Amino acid sequence: MPPEKSGIVAAAWLCCLEALDSSGAGNSRESAAGCQAERVSEHPPDDDRAARGAAGSRRPDEGTSDAEWEKWRAWDEQIQVLKDEAERTGKPVRLPPAPDAQSGGLLMLNIDDPRIEGYVEPPEPADLTPVQKQRRALADRLAGTLLNNPVGDERAAYLVGSLSLPAKVRYARAVRTALTQAPEVAEASEPGAVKVQSNVGGVIIRLHGPEWSMVFRLSPYREPVLFVTDDMPDRARRVDGDQDWQPEINAAINATLRELSRYSLGGDKFLYRPLSAYRRGGTGSGG
Repeated sequence: MPPEKSGIVAAAWLCCLEALDSSGAGNSRESAAGCQAERVSEHPPDDDRAARGAAGSRRPDEGTSDAEWEKWRAWDEQIQVLKDEAERTGKPVRLPPAPDAQSGGLLMLNIDDPRIEGYVEPPEPADLTPVQKQRRALADRLAGTLLNNPVGDERAAYLVGSLSLPAKVRYARAVRTALTQAPEVAEASEPGAVKVQSNVGGVIIRLHGPEWSMVFRLSPYREPVLFVTDDMPDRARRVDGDQDWQPEINAAINATLRELSRYSLGGDKFLYRPLSAYRRGGTGSGG
């Protein structure tokens, strides 16, 4: 993964998830991810208070021992020192992973914040075919509809329904390919291929692959799950109702989330870009 990856930006906004299980439900606190993101978004990104509140300044688990809590406190102090140094020098710095990163503990996802001064949306790849452009545009439209309308909004549900069809994964080879490729694409995607955003519609994730695009709501509940593929670029396939393939769908989403979390604050590949880079019109901060 090149350090320029900007598919996830804005270290100041975080979506915190607890350990994910194979069912996709996670433990009892995963459903609070959207609320956590909303609480975080109340803080301005300029002083990074949101990241501190979501990560180092909060006990990751009520049952955490004092020794484990001290590890989190020390990690918080360490990353603040490194961030201060990055702001002073203007150079990106790779931050150490959180104490339980990638070990089944707390996962954190950075959420795009286009309001940060100087943020520039990454351009679409120049070599896209007309079919790929159509497919990606539909995925972006679906993600925007889910993002910018309240959960349960009838108008949004009608629009999503008009642009998608319920599908069985066993009969859709392109969807099976997407489920297999999604974690790898999340780990090695080009800039702009990944978007993790939060608004009135919850936390929405959109991922562009080579011949497919995936859109799903992560919280407050994991639906819909939509795939737009090059073999049918004018309609999405909705698969969250396919009970026969729920284990495979949830396993693919969970693996994708884990890869994305590696490039977020607390992950082992997170690259912190100083906020001054935004003000100078840089590419932003993130892994």
